[in-house]
This record gives sequence, structure tokens and C-alpha cells, in this order.
Amino acid sequence: MRQALLGAYRRLPVSARHCLRPSNALEECASFLPNRARLACLELSRAVRGVLFVVQYRSQLALLEGASRLDGAPLRVAADLGQDALVYWTRLLFDGTPSRRVIRELRGAHAFARVGLPDADLALLRLGRLARRHARARGCLVVPAWVQTSLDTRRSLDAIIEGQRSGRSSRKDDIRRARKAGFAPVLAHSPDEVRHFMDEWCNPFVRARYGAGVIRMDEHWVRQMGRVCSVMWIERAGARVGGALLEPRGREVRNLAFGVRDPAAVSEGVLSAAYWLMIEHAVREGYHALQLGSSRPVLSDGVLRHKLKWGGILVPARQWDYFAVAVDRGSAAGRAFLAAHPLIAEEGGRLVAVTSGDGARTLPSSGVSDVRVV
Repeated sequence: MRQALLGAYRRLPVSARHCLRPSNALEECASFLPNRARLACLELSRAVRGVLFVVQYRSQLALLEGASRLDGAPLRVAADLGQDALVYWTRLLFDGTPSRRVIRELRGAHAFARVGLPDADLALLRLGRLARRHARARGCLVVPAWVQTSLDTRRSLDAIIEGQRSGRSSRKDDIRRARKAGFAPVLAHSPDEVRHFMDEWCNPFVRARYGAGVIRMDEHWVRQMGRVCSVMWIERAGARVGGALLEPRGREVRNLAFGVRDPAAVSEGVLSAAYWLMIEHAVREGYHALQLGSSRPVLSDGVLRHKLKWGGILVPARQWDYFAVAVDRGSAAGRAFLAAHPLIAEEGGRLVAVTSGDGARTLPSSGVSDVRVV
């Protein structure tokens, strides 16, 4: 009987097999619901996945050793990271490819709390939401895997342009450049347009830009987003040169992805034009906020700084994926890293910037509640 059921399961289409898993089925059904119910279902699905992460967690803790990207000094980093995060943090920390040696097997998301932290300048360990208390008890920073940035669009366009002093001149230059180039938005709402955008514009663009660090959205996510999202195509002289995927969320609208085919369009300012055209769209349609999307939790990150330049503010959001970050305060290399790359940590439901030395002097205006110098 069991073999017959397995055989019948394997003969089902891939999409049908995918939807037989409870969390996947919930997300699939949610894509047909009104916004409020859809978002509630997605949050429930994320909670289920967060609990499963704690129960099923299996990984290896590795020691990465190499030359610091900052000054070439020896650097030791203990890391337990997924592929995309490992690529990002390795490029940020090391000059070249570090050596890698597995030092410990991890079982369960609280494993580091039981076995203790390794001897290293810096430790980066994956952490579930339910294990945050354990991380803080070990003296670790609790750092969201991703941070969210939002722009208040209840103001006029002129008020947004003037905005905060930081980045004002650059904002104005980018807007003038976009207008001079003749970039214009055209909205498309069909599932076929969303799939075409993801397959032909977004995925090739992010692969070329991030290489092994890319996070690719699977076909099930694309199918679901096709039911709720619009593509804001960016055209010039009637030809498409780029696009952005926009997800309405009640009184807010969220940017999920960018796509560009021709690298020359990037140098011509199409991405900056996309930010401005999204802001215009959000103000014109009466949205209260434009969510600018996820960024790495590092205040020196170029993507995050670009969002902050446009007036985005970091906003606390319910997260399920974190890092437990431990910095050896006696390590010159660890302190130099924090000074050059302040981290965004969560403390008491607030976001704080954590840095060392003179790093606080160069922090961008970001919406963090406090700055902690260690």
C-alpha cells in the first residue's frame, strides 16, 4: 500500500507535489485571498517554518582563516552560514578566499548555547527566532538575517525630494538624470508579465550581479506572486529597459525585485530611476508607505545605503531568521571590522547600530533607535 501511494505521489505534477506539504499549501491558498488574510496566512507559514528550523537544524561550524579585507591582517572567523550568506560575509570580511576547516557538528538551533563559542575574532552563527534569548545569554549580538526599509509616502513629492539632509544632493541629481534620460513607467498586472519579468529580466540580472551569492525565487513563488503583483516596466522611447516587481500590501506597496537586461542601462541610471518612479507611483496611488525591500544587516552595505539615500528608514519587522554574532573585544581585527561595518542588531524590539572606535561618526541616518559602541 505504501509503495502504491508513493508511486501515485511521484506521478503527480511537480506543482501538485509541492502543494501537498502543509506550509506550501497554506502559501498557495493564501495567494488567492484578500491582502489582510493573505498576509496573515503568510505569517503563519513563516512561524511554522521557524519552529521546524529549530527542530530539524543540522549544520557544520567551520573556521575560516585568511587575510582581512580591511588591512590584510590575519583574521579568524567561525561561521555557520547558508550558501548565499557565506558568499556575502566572506567577500565582506576576507581579501581572497580563506581556508576552511570544520571544527564542530551542530544539531539543533540552540547548539551553540550548549557547546560554547569557538576561539575566533568573529563568530557568525545561524539563529532561529525562538533562540534569541539563548544567544543574548552567551553575550552575542542578535542580528536579523535581513533588515527592512520603508519610506513614508503620505507626503508630497517635493517633501520627499527635500527629505533629510543626508543624500539630498545625490537624490536630486538622480531625479534630474532620470528625467533627462526619458525613463517612464508602464504598469502590467498579468501573471504572464510577472513570470516573463522574473525569468527574462530579474533572474539573469541578479545572477550576473551576485554570482554564487544569489537568492533565486523558485517557480512556486513566482506563480503565487503572479496573482498579486504588478510589474512596473521602465521604458525609454517605447522600449523596455528595466523593471521592478511591486506587491500591494493594503495601504503599503512593497518592492520585491529589480530586473535589467542591458548592463549599459545600469550605468545610465535605470536603477536610480526605478526608485524615483516607484516613489511617484506610491504617492500618486495614495499608499501610505513604500517598502523598499530587504537588505543585509550591515550599515556599510551598498544596497542598504542606496535605500537610505532615497529617504528610507529601517523599521523593526517580525523576523524568523537571525545570526548570533560574537566579536572578540580583545581582537584588533574584530574591532576594526565593527568600526568599518557597523551591524544592525535587535534589542528589546528596537534596532540598534553596533560599532566600535570612531565608527559612530560615519553612520548614515537610518532610523536605528540607538548606537552602541563596544
